[in-house]
Amino acid sequence: MKKDTVIGLIYRFDKNDYQISLTDFSESDQQTLQEIFMKYEDSWSCIRGDKNTSIDDANIDYWERDVEEKKMDTPNYLIEFPDYDGDFYLPEGWVDNSWHNDICPHAEKRSADESIIAYLWQEYVDADKRETPNGNRYVLIIENNSDVIFQYDTDDIEIIKILVKGINLL
Repeated sequence: MKKDTVIGLIYRFDKNDYQISLTDFSESDQQTLQEIFMKYEDSWSCIRGDKNTSIDDANIDYWERDVEEKKMDTPNYLIEFPDYDGDFYLPEGWVDNSWHNDICPHAEKRSADESIIAYLWQEYVDADKRETPNGNRYVLIIENNSDVIFQYDTDDIEIIKILVKGINLL
């Protein structure tokens, strides 16, 4: 292993660092993982060294722009879905809890005990980018202890705005 080889990765999320050692993977797997992680370069940093380098002594290369700095001036839905092509509706009191492993961005609101959760899924404007190309752009779902108790699908944001006003989770 060369001195300047990537021996691990750090994932930065909510000001916490999660370390992954690549030394447990074959060289071809390491290359594949590095290529995958490079796609998420705003969240991953390389740990460089050799097989004898401890994580604490390793040389950590952060990419050009720090994640926390980017989060401050970029809405979460654009960090998680940089190719999102629509206006993202974030109702007052709701949280943009978009995550790149989901099919599209979403906002959510939770009851105090978190037993009831309202989700507002916001699909792409371009129907070809949607999970269901003929599906509606907005899906409002309310769950009670993970059971769906209400779901409404529409392309009309004005209807969504009216429905959202009526949601009061205690």
